[in-house]
Parts: sequence; structure tokens; C-alpha cells
Amino acid sequence: MLRSVFALFLMLLTSLSSVLASEKSITVVADDWPPYVDFSHPGKGLCIEVVRAAFATQGYALKVIKTSWARAIHGVEHGKYDILPNAWLTQERTKFLLYSQPYTSSRLKFIIRKGESFAYKDLSSLDNKVVGIISGSSYGQAFDHAKNFQRNEVINMMQNLKMLLAKRIDLMIEDDLGFMATVNKRAPALLQKIDIVEPAFLNKPLHVAIGRNHKRRREIITDFNLGLEQIRKNGVLAAIKKSYGVN
Repeated sequence: MLRSVFALFLMLLTSLSSVLASEKSITVVADDWPPYVDFSHPGKGLCIEVVRAAFATQGYALKVIKTSWARAIHGVEHGKYDILPNAWLTQERTKFLLYSQPYTSSRLKFIIRKGESFAYKDLSSLDNKVVGIISGSSYGQAFDHAKNFQRNEVINMMQNLKMLLAKRIDLMIEDDLGFMATVNKRAPALLQKIDIVEPAFLNKPLHVAIGRNHKRRREIITDFNLGLEQIRKNGVLAAIKKSYGVN
């Protein structure tokens, strides 16, 4: 009798432990975007390391999944995955995503062919041009809705770079660190064929984001913000950024 009761107790304890473990396990989904998300790096990139460290202070374990950016956003919006680790905040996305506090930022710059001239003053500088962008990304409300130029959407920056060099687009816009890291890894010789336009067109803070229909959305975002504050105070956040060459 005692053995039966003890066995039942162990089964209940194991079941409860499994439930608690699953409650504290979340799926993170992102596209490869070095140095922010880098699936070839042991830590999987700056954003993944920051998110993992912040959530670890609150007892969470992370499962990281790779897919295209457009699929990642769609998957989080509809509950297939829990969070995006590196989302830009836009007015449109706030309708279906809940955001954390920002923890770093992304510098967006125009990229042109070597030897060509381009200076950005305002959106009129893009009159009649074809600009390469990434599907599912936002570049600020004014840029996203402007009618004076054509946007060429592709699923990754290397496609845009090839189109730029083939003169199928006039320029492209990318985070400078992400662009340099990706091209250095995949086709370093192409860096001799382009120029990056200074200063930055836009600085965009990066956030964790979760679908507004997620049943634990507020709990998860609150826990991340608490963890973020802890790793900011104890120096872990600064150390992670420094290891990736980010201030």
C-alpha cells in the first residue's frame, strides 16, 4: 500500500515538474542576421545571448528556431512560436505584437555601388529610385508609405546585394553591422564593390516581441524586462555587447 502511494506521489511529482518546466520553456524564432542573430556562432548572436541571459535570471529555458523573418513574424503573431528576439517597433506591428523594453539598437544605412554618388537629405532624395528592402521589415512609417520611389522586396540581404551589383536596383538599406558581418562571411570580395552611405538613415531600437493573443504575453514580457534590468545592473549586458563589438 505504501509503495503504491509512494509510486503515485512520484508520478504526480514528475508530471508537475514537466508542466512547470514547459511553462518556463519558450521558443524564440529569428532569421540569420549576424551579429545580432548568428546560427553559426556558439552563442547564436548578440540578441540571442542577451535574451537568454535576461530570461535565465527568471528561470526560463530557450529553444531557438531559424526561419525567414516574414515567417518568424507571422508565426509569433499566430502563436506558432513564443517570441521574436530582435524586433523593431512599428505602429502597424503594435496591433498584433506586445513589446519589451529595448536593449540595443540597429543603425540603418543606405548601400550603393562603389564610385557612385548619393547623399540622403530627406525622402525626396529617393525620387524615382528602386530601393532594395527585406520583406516583412519596416524602415519607419514615412519610408514605408512614401510613393516617390519603388521598394524591391526580397527575403534576405544577399539577394538585394546581387541585384544592386547587377544594377537591377539603385541602392539598398541595411543595418551596417549586420551587412558587414553577413557579407564578410559569405562573399567578402563583394565589399570592394560597394560603399556605405554615412550618416545612418535611421537608428532603430531592438526589442523582444510576443503575439498579443499569447495567453502568457504580459507575464513573459514582464519577466524579460525584469531580467534585462538585472543584467544591465550586473554588467552582463555590457559584456555581451562588447564581445560582439557593439557599444
